[in-house]
Amino acid sequence: MFCYTPAQKRGQTQVGWLTSYHTFPFGLYQDADLKNFGVLQAINDNTFSSGGGANMHPQSDMEMLCIILDGRLEHKDSLGKRAVLKAGDIQLTSAGKEIYHSELNASHNQPLRFLQIWISPFSKGLSPAYDKKRFSRSKLLNKLCLIASAQKKKLSLHINQDCKIFRSLLTMNKEITFLTANIHQYWLHIISGSLDLNGELLSAGDGFGIKDETQLIKLRGCATETDFLLFELPPQ
Repeated sequence: MFCYTPAQKRGQTQVGWLTSYHTFPFGLYQDADLKNFGVLQAINDNTFSSGGGANMHPQSDMEMLCIILDGRLEHKDSLGKRAVLKAGDIQLTSAGKEIYHSELNASHNQPLRFLQIWISPFSKGLSPAYDKKRFSRSKLLNKLCLIASAQKKKLSLHINQDCKIFRSLLTMNKEITFLTANIHQYWLHIISGSLDLNGELLSAGDGFGIKDETQLIKLRGCATETDFLLFELPPQ
């Protein structure tokens, strides 16, 4: 089974300092025709205007990944963790039984853009945790770079779910192939650029899901550089 969510079909929230595009239902945006993809609960493309952001608030039982695309994000939480992240940085907050955190635009004259990704953990009431990493361009270029996993393989961020999250920068006409297995579900999200997936052209903001399939998937770059994420998720 394959499912395709084009960028223009995403939901949108625009409230004060926040502009957000939602691949799945989130917050005030709900759509009976749009469902979460298994444990993958949210992919939000967020832009905070200068000085904007979410002040300290509680969250529980969610794995929350932030990938900074432009600008600087200031993070604070009830664990005492503080960080200012810039483009290319990735942070993972495991809310566990409960964590208080704030996510603010660290700049008062430039916007902040980042991907906000939520994944349900394999169990409720876990201990909260925070970590951040940066992966070099050489690790991302024309290959699948593991950025988060349950086993913390290859120095990836640790996530409390049986999943793997990859990121890649695919240049024009370069190819990446992988074999899907029907014991997993897969979701592809295009951050920027465009690529060909077995004859299907996907562009920035598009999402493509695969489940109950065993098939060779070929990804070919169709832009100077295409930034994308690949999620390998447990079956539901």
